[in-house]
Amino acid sequence: MIKAQIDGKSLGNPGRAYWIALFDRKLGESNRYYGEGDDLTNNEAEYNGLILALEKAPENCELEIETDSKLLVGQMTQNWRINYPHLYELNQRANDLIRRKCIKLNLKWIPREKNISDLVLNRHLRKTGILEIRCPLCGGNGYFKQEKWLTDFKCFLSKRERDIASSEDYKDLRGIFVKIFGREPKKGG
Repeated sequence: MIKAQIDGKSLGNPGRAYWIALFDRKLGESNRYYGEGDDLTNNEAEYNGLILALEKAPENCELEIETDSKLLVGQMTQNWRINYPHLYELNQRANDLIRRKCIKLNLKWIPREKNISDLVLNRHLRKTGILEIRCPLCGGNGYFKQEKWLTDFKCFLSKRERDIASSEDYKDLRGIFVKIFGREPKKGG
């Protein structure tokens, strides 16, 4: 049996999205596969992680995939209704790959804390110039391309905070963060 974990994230939801299929070492030297796309939701990114894993898996195999997406597991096991056409298309694409490649799939939900692919994807995003910030207002995560962080970061801010972020006095992320939230940002979220 081949084991894998998958994850997907969207910057903006919808926005720029990234996903990963992380396999155990049985498939050979490369066990990490990444993908990205524009104007996708978090759920679409999760589906794309599944599709990437199915594409990379060999034919006629038993494949166990772990994910922290309850929606993905629910929809793929046909327990949950698919209400959106874009998710229905991705679901069909995944099921077509399963049939065409004769894959016996066991898709399991795991808590986010146990999803190593989430950590690997976050590390990959930081290495490629994407910064992860936990919003101190709502506790949610945001992912920002470092060269255009100001534009993306503003989506978390109120009008007053956007005015502060746009002022000439605060052109660096740390300075804006300190001015708005009154404290230094924590490393790693």
